[in-house]
Amino acid sequence: AVGRKTARVEDRAYSLLGLFGVSMATICGEGARAFRRLQEEIIRSSPDHSIFAW
Repeated sequence: AVGRKTARVEDRAYSLLGLFGVSMATICGEGARAFRRLQEEIIRSSPDHSIFAW
């Protein structure tokens, strides 16, 4: 995922959905907010809070 090239900023977050086993609605044009929503969804769905170390 580090070297992945995307056309839109939000596509970076969407490309990680499967890796974390979460799902969320995709919102075209939301930009960097998608990554924040991804983090929130991971926190909701996982007891592992090591995400706070990001």
